[in-house]
Amino acid sequence: MTAPLLLKKGFTLVEVLVVITVISVLASAGYYTASSVQQTVRENKLESDVVALNSAVQIYEATGGDLSDDSLSGVPGDTPEEKVLTKLKIKGDVNTQNKYNGVSGSLIDARMSTGDTVSSGSRAVWNSSKKIFEVKTSGDPGVKEFVLSDEAATEARAAAGGSAYVRDGRVIDAADIKQGKKWVWEYTVANAVDQPAAGNPGTSGGGGVTEPSGDAAAPEPAGSVSPTPTATATASPTPTATATASPSPSATPETGWNSGTIGGLIVNRLEALNGILYGSVQMLSGNSFTFNGSTELYGDLYLPGTPTLTGNKLSQMVTNVVDLGGSPNPSGYEVRFDGGKFGENGNGTGTVYIRVNPPTFETLDQAYVNAIKNNSTAGLPVIPVGTQDITINGGSKYPLTGYLPGGNYKAVTVSGELVLGTPGQTTTYNFESLTVNGSGKITINGPIVINLKNGGSLNNLLGLEGHPDWLTVYSQGNLTVNGGAGIVANKIVTNKELTLNNTIDVETGIIAYSARVNGGGVITIE
Repeated sequence: MTAPLLLKKGFTLVEVLVVITVISVLASAGYYTASSVQQTVRENKLESDVVALNSAVQIYEATGGDLSDDSLSGVPGDTPEEKVLTKLKIKGDVNTQNKYNGVSGSLIDARMSTGDTVSSGSRAVWNSSKKIFEVKTSGDPGVKEFVLSDEAATEARAAAGGSAYVRDGRVIDAADIKQGKKWVWEYTVANAVDQPAAGNPGTSGGGGVTEPSGDAAAPEPAGSVSPTPTATATASPTPTATATASPSPSATPETGWNSGTIGGLIVNRLEALNGILYGSVQMLSGNSFTFNGSTELYGDLYLPGTPTLTGNKLSQMVTNVVDLGGSPNPSGYEVRFDGGKFGENGNGTGTVYIRVNPPTFETLDQAYVNAIKNNSTAGLPVIPVGTQDITINGGSKYPLTGYLPGGNYKAVTVSGELVLGTPGQTTTYNFESLTVNGSGKITINGPIVINLKNGGSLNNLLGLEGHPDWLTVYSQGNLTVNGGAGIVANKIVTNKELTLNNTIDVETGIIAYSARVNGGGVITIE
């Protein structure tokens, strides 16, 4: 008997087509997802690269570089973006390194290349008017992504032809192009241009605003004055007054102050002294003022003209009044002694000097004194600033290595760490304003001068303990030191108000239009 045949059942054509369709859909979805992720990663990288490149651009300009359209003419590269990268690989020549404090070498990896140029999708485009890279999705073609390529470094050397050429004090030298992968930074940098030379000849103690030299000098608006105006303040000879107590600092008959040194707090108006001041005070105008129970002045008081000295504790607090024979005006304003401490030891041995003429200083300090007396900005130097802000977020450090080059910057806000100063030489910074938040920290590597166009607000320490000589501050706006903050400086000069809610340690002294020392405020003038 023959065995029955076994029936074998397979997939129908319809089933096979359904399976193939499902697999195709899943594969397409996976490919789309992977492509979308890759696109997002590429766009995020492009954004990050643009931030890093713009940081390099601003530092390059701050140290004398030129990225104008004219300067890009003849620079190796087929597109503006490629030309800018070539310029950022420049290393400054010897003159540049001597002239500018800070970064003088190349600012990006020599292997940096622009990759493909595209006209659609996200792309980096060089904005020649703003002098920054921008990420755009429409308009001009741009760079799809920046890549690192050994071929780019080789081409850079070949393009230079083995010889260097100089542009605006910097030199393109392919043989000196920086090697290594150190071009990504995590901070936002201002457009800093036209850095003044370190120091400021013609000022007492150095520093201050200097005229930028050469073609890079910042233009001054109509009616502005020379950054180092020469002011002459002389006093007529007067009879020598016989002091019954030795003042501190020792007074001359003409001014009541050591010639050429600040030596204390010089202020047009003393609005409030509800804290402690270790040092002497000279007022330039006749505003009425009261010593109250919270006032502690461990020094002497120098007053213009012929004030009226009065108060419930006048006889206990003031043991000597010395007439220095200066101008009798202003007159009639009242200085009351109703409480507090006065004198070198705070024990009532303080001396009040009257008819004190204004002190005289070298050029820059004298310009501020003149402006303060006249409540005017006439005669003050113009402080040039950059065009973009610097913001250092909490937990960030700028720069990761080295220090911020001296130069012109806009509003500076520090919540992380900012490193300033060049070891062994004076570095000058021009800021539109300076804000140091509670989490902010400024590290100083060497002597610096900070010029503030619109003043500043401090919520943490500015300066370096043990090195007051490393910091000099000139401000043309209000300067506020809040609780938890402090300043350690050589000197502080402002033609506006100084408000103190914490401590200031000053080596040379303070010049201000007005001063307000609130409870908890302490000024120590060594």
